[in-house]
Amino acid sequence: MAVTDYKTLRKVAVLSMVQDMVRHVAERSGQGRLRGRCEDLDRIAEGIRRPLQARLFAVDIVRIGVLKDRWAGQAGWRNKPKHVCTIVSFLLALVVDMFPGNTDLQASLQDVWDYYERAGRCPAPSGWAGTLAYLKFERVMEGMI
Repeated sequence: MAVTDYKTLRKVAVLSMVQDMVRHVAERSGQGRLRGRCEDLDRIAEGIRRPLQARLFAVDIVRIGVLKDRWAGQAGWRNKPKHVCTIVSFLLALVVDMFPGNTDLQASLQDVWDYYERAGRCPAPSGWAGTLAYLKFERVMEGMI
């Protein structure tokens, strides 16, 4: 019987979260810099995720879906709008943890954060709210493995 590579499972789960969230933001933003940056992030994450996902089993892909759903419930993010900076804070924490050497993902997320911060549209609670969501994601992930 084959054994799942849990590090790969975690990475695919994180990249799946990145893609889901940036697609969500892109769909709700108009044409412009934010949408373009989200589309870039989606392409970067897809390029990393695809070869990793090929190493997983079908049951692992289902587990990732369950993980994301469980996290959304525990974090209180299911069907509730969140500020872009809160989403970016969460994604930055995920990416820095799982892909410390990937400067493309980190720089793209940081560009979005900087854009909102320079415009004065980045609420103070966004940073800690994203970090709290990250901690809940880690707790859910540990419970699933």
